[in-house]
Amino acid sequence: DGAVKRKASESLEAIWDRVGQEKRVKQKEQKEEVLRDAVDKRTVTEAVVRLIALHNLPHNAVEWPALRALILTVNYTATNVLPQSHTTVPAILKRSFLLHKDLLKRRMQVSLSKIHFTIDMWIGYFVGDKHTSNDKMCRCISTALAAKGIEWDPIHHRVRCNGHVVNLAVQAFLFAKNQDAVDYAVEQANTKDDDFDETVASKLHKAEAAGWREIGPLGKIHNFAAFVRSSDALHQAFLTLASKTLGLDNDTRWNSWFRLLTKALELRSAINEFTAIHLSKLQDDALSFDDWRFLELTAQFPQPFHRVTKETEGDFATLDMALFTMDVLVQHFKKSQSRYAANQALSSSILTGWYAFGKWYNKSDETAVYAAALILNPQRKMQYIKKN
Repeated sequence: DGAVKRKASESLEAIWDRVGQEKRVKQKEQKEEVLRDAVDKRTVTEAVVRLIALHNLPHNAVEWPALRALILTVNYTATNVLPQSHTTVPAILKRSFLLHKDLLKRRMQVSLSKIHFTIDMWIGYFVGDKHTSNDKMCRCISTALAAKGIEWDPIHHRVRCNGHVVNLAVQAFLFAKNQDAVDYAVEQANTKDDDFDETVASKLHKAEAAGWREIGPLGKIHNFAAFVRSSDALHQAFLTLASKTLGLDNDTRWNSWFRLLTKALELRSAINEFTAIHLSKLQDDALSFDDWRFLELTAQFPQPFHRVTKETEGDFATLDMALFTMDVLVQHFKKSQSRYAANQALSSSILTGWYAFGKWYNKSDETAVYAAALILNPQRKMQYIKKN
């Protein structure tokens, strides 16, 4: 009897173990089914392609073991939610783009107006160029918000694009005859609906002289570059002589002049030789020794502006850099004015550029966000504000 009972007990335990094991397996299967149902593959794919697009990641990011491990940590059943190969990513990106494009079109079709503004905002601050139409827009926004009981100061919340300030200052240095010419160009730009910088540049050039040659050595370089580009034969002839192309300036952006000037100084010998070959057509634009010296000095002054432009553009530029780089340029103006005091022409150009720069540098006092950004920077803090 004891042996029979023992065998019966062992058999019963085995049955319960089997039943328990089957129950656990079933519970695990049910749990995994719930986890699998919780994963929306299309949503995960959309999130991943957004990550790739917004952060400029390589397409093979979908194959990164670390990314797959992260997803499995959250849900170990999500083994096949990511695209299996980077070759499928371009098609997914295109599909996502078309989807969002269609959504945007539908939203715009039911909007209240056909006029739309795309505005860069930073915690309620409006970022734009110097055109007075942007000031007017801020006032209109303030009025609309006031009707809803929201106080929004249009002057305090107006932040100006650093690149536009730099562009105006160097354009004035390069071309403006005097401070009155700067005021006239800005006034004319504010009365037009065209691009602000383009209008300022064109007015500064016209305020200086009717022809490029009358601007001085810079105008001669412009005419030389235009002559080289006037035919394929001339362009190829200069390329054969110099082994490099000279390029051509752009009225709107000063850095195109900086690149032209830098390249011209590099190719000085080739330019002189090419001018001698075509002297009958380039005689009035031939550059003397004094002209080249003036160009050398002119090229030295904008170098910090070029670096500031690079430092404050792109996705990684931060607002604290605006006032800091402006302060750097103020010091550059002061040192340059002292350094070139004996050169009347260059000294006058520096003062004119400084005047143009100061017109908007002083406006940074109208909004506390510049100072706040500096104070919140661990490398600057309040100490920088007190020092400067």
